Amino acid sequence: MNTLIIKAHPGAWGFTHKIADTYKKVREQQGDTVQVIDLYDAKNQQSYLMFDEDMNPTTADAGADVAVQKIMQGHVADADHIVFVHPIWWSGMPAVMKNWIDWTLDAGFAFNFKSDGKVEKLLKGKTARVFATADGPKAMYIVIRPLLSMMFGQGVLGFCGIKQQSYDLFPEMHKHKNDIDRKSMLDKVKKRAQF
Repeated sequence: MNTLIIKAHPGAWGFTHKIADTYKKVREQQGDTVQVIDLYDAKNQQSYLMFDEDMNPTTADAGADVAVQKIMQGHVADADHIVFVHPIWWSGMPAVMKNWIDWTLDAGFAFNFKSDGKVEKLLKGKTARVFATADGPKAMYIVIRPLLSMMFGQGVLGFCGIKQQSYDLFPEMHKHKNDIDRKSMLDKVKKRAQF
């Protein structure tokens, strides 16, 4: 099986990298081929998506942006299972991940609108997991976690036919800097990766 991990944290110290590395290690032990894409690596970045009236990209370097888009779409097409790992910023994913979604999961690749207005989901058969970290209070995330999961699972992945298997959110990361707490979190990641 091919697993694709998309991670988005600008600091090398970010716990999201440990989550991605842990998931990768377990999936490789299970026999998967694993590709990890760091969205803060310059080679993976694209300008913010802009269109002309015919829906053609009009970014400052549209040729390079489209080249990266095609590479990313190739990774998604090859993947059986996709993992998204990111921090929660302002109650959502970092802009770099949202921009990746805008570019990569576009019409004609991830979905199409049929003549009757219904959506044709072009990425059926793929599965996904989402891991998010946050510094906000646990009580707040008990309330908004279901909404975040639904927005990602149905509004993004489900719209393309990808089945979200889980959405795990680790709150109050600033309180969980000790090895015991972090090991407990990574143990949950390992368990998810052993599906």
